[in-house]
Amino acid sequence: SGEMFKRMAEDEYISHNVRYLSEGFMLQKNYVKANELLRQSLLAIEKIHNKMRKTIYESVIYSHIGVLEYVQGNYKEARSYFTKGLISDKKYPLVRGTYTWLNKLGLALSFKKLGFEEEAKQLLLLSQKQRKQLGIENSFQTINVYSAILAKEIN
Repeated sequence: SGEMFKRMAEDEYISHNVRYLSEGFMLQKNYVKANELLRQSLLAIEKIHNKMRKTIYESVIYSHIGVLEYVQGNYKEARSYFTKGLISDKKYPLVRGTYTWLNKLGLALSFKKLGFEEEAKQLLLLSQKQRKQLGIENSFQTINVYSAILAKEIN
């Protein structure tokens, strides 16, 4: 199916499907391949002409790269990507707020690892509030592999 996904013509679909493929590699702890695929996904969305869709997809991919950096212990880099994801979210908030809460959760956990306890606490509360509003309070209810990886740390 990975080869089929790569043959799809539209950059939007290529971006989604390459990102989905990265999840499998992440679960296998093949972080090099997962990172490579996420970077390909980011490049694919650069070709999308609809600025709103492009910005939303950037937020999604930034959250995923943030998780990838986080699980490898690169907390400063994770913080940077989660912050980029939140900046993208502010431009065009997602209807369900899925990646807004994920970027906040990832940023909170990164802050905690870097010793910024107060900032972490505030973001964690905001993330939990959004998760509750969305009805995804437990990691088994989350939308993708990446959110489940982070959510298990606080459940």
